[in-house]
Amino acid sequence: MENEQPPTYLNLSITLEPNIELPSDNSELAYPGFEEQKDLYNGAKWVHERQRLCKFKNFYIKLFGENISGQSVLLSRYLTP
Repeated sequence: MENEQPPTYLNLSITLEPNIELPSDNSELAYPGFEEQKDLYNGAKWVHERQRLCKFKNFYIKLFGENISGQSVLLSRYLTP
């Protein structure tokens, strides 16, 4: 064991410019995009009404999701038989 060398380490540090902000709570249920505007409006209205009528205060209803482009899409589009 005459040629024993100390182990080699590599430290890597990565930063993002500009810094990424934490997502904030948003009162918007849907963003314009994939669905028609009237469908977004009616869906958001329906969700608000259901939440208002629900006897459980922490009940969460999600009708819209986002596609890869960041547009609101009805979640039922992703259901398959």
